[in-house]
Amino acid sequence: AESNRAVELENRRLRQQAAAARARLYRLLHGSVQGRLAAVSLALTALANEETTERSVELLEQAQQQLAAAERELAGAFDEQPALAGVDEQWSDLQSRWRNLIALSLSASPAAWQALRVHLDLAREVLAALQEGITNAYRHAKADRLEIELSISADELKLVMTNPLSDPQTTSTDGTGLEGIALGASTVKFDRGQDFATLTATWKF
Repeated sequence: AESNRAVELENRRLRQQAAAARARLYRLLHGSVQGRLAAVSLALTALANEETTERSVELLEQAQQQLAAAERELAGAFDEQPALAGVDEQWSDLQSRWRNLIALSLSASPAAWQALRVHLDLAREVLAALQEGITNAYRHAKADRLEIELSISADELKLVMTNPLSDPQTTSTDGTGLEGIALGASTVKFDRGQDFATLTATWKF
């Protein structure tokens, strides 16, 4: 009976480890890895239309760096205790991922940024939402800049992403990223005016 109990406990431990590994892989494939591969694809698309040598080199190097980073993340997907990057590191990485493609302007209240520094799981969800918003702003609205605001009130964090529209016809009603962001956010809303598009998401914590 005692040996059966030991086997049962070991099986349970292995099942929990497998479930945790699958969850980490899912977050990678649908989070940072997906974001990096999207940036690679869009950088190569921009490269195909680029006429200057200097910018062509920059776009190619950027694509190579992000592809290598995606490979490293996948290689470490099954590490037993992968380190969870802080919000400062994640934001810096996001800026690097999208340089030469879209200008990112961040306005964050000190309290909101501190909350993300403390709550690492929340930071991961917010940065994943940012990645989704940036990808869609660039891909569907042909945006060259994105204004990002982070604020906090009581137990709710609010993210607002706004991209000016020089040509409203370039913005597709498809692929706004709402479904992906809604998986982790409490509320998600997409608004489009004549010369702007705004994605707003909130999280309770």
